Amino acid sequence: GGWIGGMQEAQRTLLRLANDSTKIVPGSGPVMSKAELQASLDVMTKVREHLVKLVKQGMGPQDLITAKAMQDFEGQLAGDPEPFLYTAYRGLYAHARELGGVI
Repeated sequence: GGWIGGMQEAQRTLLRLANDSTKIVPGSGPVMSKAELQASLDVMTKVREHLVKLVKQGMGPQDLITAKAMQDFEGQLAGDPEPFLYTAYRGLYAHARELGGVI
């Protein structure tokens, strides 16, 4: 669930439809191959698991920013980490029940 979960589902759908010669044109960013899309999905999955763990420890969006929660993923995700963390947090918190609750 949440915003990241929606991105993951969209990427999984594209991967099912793509083959090795498919070119994926995202709304922003460079054209991607199927392998690059798979790598992007793998990063998103790791990011989501990492953020779920921190949110379950009681971290809010400002805590995530202060703790540099995206530091391990620098260079793997485009854009400013602060708005990304706020959006990701809202999406995760909205699905707290399916994540097993938030402490």
